[in-house]
Amino acid sequence: MGEWVSIYWAAPIMAWLVAQLAKMALAVFNGSPRDQRPTIVTSGSMPSSHSAITVSLLVVVGVLDGISSAAFGITLVLTSIVIYDALNVRRAVGEQGIVLKQIAKDKAFYSAIGHKPIEVVAGSILGVAVASVMLQIL
Repeated sequence: MGEWVSIYWAAPIMAWLVAQLAKMALAVFNGSPRDQRPTIVTSGSMPSSHSAITVSLLVVVGVLDGISSAAFGITLVLTSIVIYDALNVRRAVGEQGIVLKQIAKDKAFYSAIGHKPIEVVAGSILGVAVASVMLQIL
């Protein structure tokens, strides 16, 4: 690929794309109704694209800049925050959204559920895999 391609952004974008396509494929495979299937921009579900994005960047920065670099430290902290948020904050907000839907039966609104631990683990593994492949290609 050309010089314009930076693995620092190419790996996270590829990890996001693979995770989102995997969500869509899993929904079809599991027989989800068409109106409940994830789209390319849906959050939540298996695997966590947020985890895939941040972990792929963490791997790239760790390999190219070293694990003792400031960039790796910053990326590690941000990855930890994103994973914590996916597991805890977004999950709690999603559960509250379900209760709000039950209370306000006549109001239609979207509430995304955060991730289960297995979804975050799958997204993280996907992030490592995509980054590893991209490091070999670019």
